[in-house]
Amino acid sequence: MSLNESDTRAKLIDPALHQVGWTEDLVKREETAGTVDIIGDKARRRSRGKMDYVLRVRVNVDTQPVALALIEAKREELPPGHGLEQAKSYAECKRLNVKFAFSSNGHRFVEYDFFTGRTSPAQPMANFPTPAALRQRYEQGMGFALASPAARPLLQPYSGGEGTRRYYQDAAIRAVMEKLAQCETSGKAKRALLSLATGAGKTFIAVNLLKRISDSGEYTNALFVCDRDELRTQALRHFQNAFGSNAAEVFRKSDGTNNAKNARIHIATYQTLGVERDDGDESLLESFYSDGAFTHVVIDECHRSAWGKWSQVLVRNPQAAQIGLTATPRALADKLKKTVGDPHDATPASEENFRLAAETGEDPITDAVETARVHTPGTTYDAPPSPELVADAKICADNVTYFGEAVYEYDMAQAIEDGYLAACEIQKGRVDIDDTGITQEEIIARHPVDAVTGLPVTAQQIDELYKKTQYEDRIMLPDRVLAMCRDLFQYLLATGGPEQKTIIFCARDRHADDVAACLSNLYADWCAAQGKPRLEPFAFKCTAASSGNDQLP
Repeated sequence: MSLNESDTRAKLIDPALHQVGWTEDLVKREETAGTVDIIGDKARRRSRGKMDYVLRVRVNVDTQPVALALIEAKREELPPGHGLEQAKSYAECKRLNVKFAFSSNGHRFVEYDFFTGRTSPAQPMANFPTPAALRQRYEQGMGFALASPAARPLLQPYSGGEGTRRYYQDAAIRAVMEKLAQCETSGKAKRALLSLATGAGKTFIAVNLLKRISDSGEYTNALFVCDRDELRTQALRHFQNAFGSNAAEVFRKSDGTNNAKNARIHIATYQTLGVERDDGDESLLESFYSDGAFTHVVIDECHRSAWGKWSQVLVRNPQAAQIGLTATPRALADKLKKTVGDPHDATPASEENFRLAAETGEDPITDAVETARVHTPGTTYDAPPSPELVADAKICADNVTYFGEAVYEYDMAQAIEDGYLAACEIQKGRVDIDDTGITQEEIIARHPVDAVTGLPVTAQQIDELYKKTQYEDRIMLPDRVLAMCRDLFQYLLATGGPEQKTIIFCARDRHADDVAACLSNLYADWCAAQGKPRLEPFAFKCTAASSGNDQLP
């Protein structure tokens, strides 16, 4: 009788790993919180998810282990490579960020090497790589030695112990440290971009990243920049927990001096630094900090900020390690590329482009989106891109062009699957005309007007038939908006109240305005009828074309 997966691990794989030097202190079984399922109106958390084996190496007995590989175990009767694709999906930069993936049935193993892209033939477990052998291959592939000065931050333990971090936070921190070590070794500019879902703990990552860099003995004079006061307050609290009085908020005191003058971690918003000023006066950034003042610069929520806002900070500190934190997934950038063309195909942005942009306040990717739309072969567009789509595309282009591709990604879907973010329930709203379409005769009977000018529309300006893909784009339908908003509002009332967190996907920026106004009116009427005070803002547009995204948590 063959062994099940659990017995295969305990009776076959564990002894084989111990035999080649993988002692228990080098093997970690990462856990997730467990997916939260919504059943009816109730939430139920599954048991914690576990990944079979994460193999790590230590340079010294007191240093932080560095994760190198993952083993996916399968029951004895299955082929040794049966779990390889699963192991690869865990190992890549969207999960564990390790460079080697293994699958084993306890007798033999198959390996995938992310450096070479090659898959090995099945081999006996006696041939499994030793810690020293795997470390050597890792160092060769990464281009630096773990014992080198460039890698010291990787070896620093978490100040609060490993129990304080989640698996993806450790993976993200390692990914940045690896990128910075590679850049230092090769002499390239130190830049790294992280893409993590909102609520995944980007501040925790920034704090522990800078703390471990500081603990390594590397001189640290870092600037953490965010775009809103509440983010600054949150960051200040976390940084002071780690750095004490060495972390301080940047602002001009009553005597005209910098509150963070003697700090090693400087925390500010774009507004505090004055980088958005266009009155010609010297900004606080220029007044308090000389060029090259910082060794490290962390730009939080860089997906919300047009290039002109934070370019000055980076260009004035070219020698600093520069880290961008974003919640914009690569999938969105790819979608934007398909919709409006690839901004990078239009005007490649060089280092000089970015330097000039900081001096002139212009966008480094000039007319990138519109140019790409013209020059993308085989692509046709039936309508110009909306302003918010253009803005999103340009911000994505700026981030990737300057920082490079994200060294680690952890998206909302993965966070929900792991149980770290609340699951959302999708509620689709449909009305009759979504299925039937709306004809010219039906439109004329409603006395249509131009959505911009308010002037009457003639029959010659109206198509014979409009389908649902054209609603709120080619044709605005206030009755449809009202019907769908009423339906959603009644659903919220029936399932817990109108103030539940809800994301509504709209066709266009104008459509979002109409939906926000309609829902706010319904809410105001409900509050008046119930005698309850209104919570403001209730419904707001959060596209890049408006200031509504300032309301986002």
